[in-house]
Amino acid sequence: MTVLVTAVAVVTDLLGTQLLVLLAPIAPVAGVAAAWSRGMDPAHEIVACTPRAGLDLVLRRTIAVLAVLLPVLLPLGWLIGASPAQWLLPCLAFTTATLALGTLIGVRRAAVGLATTWVAFVVGPSLVTASLPALLAPSSAGLWLIACAVAAVVVVLRASTFTRLASGN
Repeated sequence: MTVLVTAVAVVTDLLGTQLLVLLAPIAPVAGVAAAWSRGMDPAHEIVACTPRAGLDLVLRRTIAVLAVLLPVLLPLGWLIGASPAQWLLPCLAFTTATLALGTLIGVRRAAVGLATTWVAFVVGPSLVTASLPALLAPSSAGLWLIACAVAAVVVVLRASTFTRLASGN
């Protein structure tokens, strides 16, 4: 599904919009939510109780999602002339922020909340004005790197929440 949405974004980019750059930051969020979702994993309780569960399992599943998505985004980004730095750091920051916020409200809710916020406050206005926001300018890479680092620290500090069945994470 994520690859299909990305392909549609590339087609629209070739027609003149910059939808790929706008959607790339939130592209892995749905996959990350699905990878650690009770509703999508019928063996969630069994998996969550194994010795390798918790942050280790969440990170392995997240890397699996990124391993599928990034090889698709890289060539497509170059095809439309978008620098990987323009969308890769926001993509990693959103993925890490989904996990960090997921330690508080659950990964699925975090993914929906972050993606909805991004679409409402960044994608929508950008499509209306037909220009990329300053958040996606190459000069904002440092801010995305800081956001990614802060979210990673939160994930590490709250890693134990991924091992609790009742937490909803």
